[in-house]
Amino acid sequence: MWTLRFEGRDAGLSGAPLQGLEMFLDIAPRGRGLRGYIDTAEQLRGDGMPRFRVIGDLQPANAAKLYLRVMDGHAGNDPHSDTPDYEFSLTLDEVWGAFGNAGSGTLSGRVERLDRP
Repeated sequence: MWTLRFEGRDAGLSGAPLQGLEMFLDIAPRGRGLRGYIDTAEQLRGDGMPRFRVIGDLQPANAAKLYLRVMDGHAGNDPHSDTPDYEFSLTLDEVWGAFGNAGSGTLSGRVERLDRP
């Protein structure tokens, strides 16, 4: 579980609160990718479907860099669409980049909307 904090003029995800979002990430089957969800803590732990789905690829050559694609379940007509709405470009702190399971750590990076020119 990661607590998300957005900063900047165009911060955040459309229609989602700037505060109180969490991201759950898990290693996908076969260990080559990541999958997860973003939403409020209540929604992630509840019975309903979280609003945002996350998928990404692990890069063995540079484990400290992550590129995640984020799909907004409220955008469009299909909540299970694999068309990404955002891309997260993230860097893990040194401990996580080296060991992958070293307790608490930080992610920092950028969020880009993919529908912008």
